[in-house]
Amino acid sequence: MSYIKSYSIICLLTLCLFGCKTKQLATTSTTNKVYFKSLDEAKNFVKNGGDINYAESKYGWTALILVAQEGNYELATYLISKGADVNKVSTDKEVSPLNRAASEGHLKLVKLFLKQGADINHQDVLGSTALMRAAYGGHTAVVQELISNKALIDVRANRGESAIFLAVAKEQVEVVELLLAYGANTERPTVFEETPMSKAKALNNNTLIALLSIKPKK
Repeated sequence: MSYIKSYSIICLLTLCLFGCKTKQLATTSTTNKVYFKSLDEAKNFVKNGGDINYAESKYGWTALILVAQEGNYELATYLISKGADVNKVSTDKEVSPLNRAASEGHLKLVKLFLKQGADINHQDVLGSTALMRAAYGGHTAVVQELISNKALIDVRANRGESAIFLAVAKEQVEVVELLLAYGANTERPTVFEETPMSKAKALNNNTLIALLSIKPKK
């Protein structure tokens, strides 16, 4: 099994795990809680002295990470106003609120977290950044927002995958076009000696092959 296939399976399993864990993170504690069904519930939690940055024990997720996953802008804004840390990552996979929002394509949340000082180039345990997650998911608007805020385009994950390599692997043509427009490096291979071009050829994607064949303007 190729690494990209393995990476895809890992990402799908990760998204399933994170997407299905909402109920698992619920707790009846009045001071330790990460899942809120409504804004009013969150307000009551804070009113009763709850710890807004509490991380549940199983995955180490905070309320803000979970809200980033679900895309609840109103609740995220409230949590931040009450002191939620945009840079507190999970203890399990070092997941950050920004990486979760970018992975899911939640543009408003990405903008919010960046405005609040989120680490745009944070890498999780796989070495993935918010830009890589957005590129992999085909979230063009999020990719543009991250680049506009000076995200590192050519940073690499643990096995040498860059944002453009992951975009090619998932055949995200618009994202590839955008990354190329900003000068993404297409030559440096992964640890498996794969490049964006070799991956495009393996996928027999003529559109990507044509895009990657265009010489960048000097």
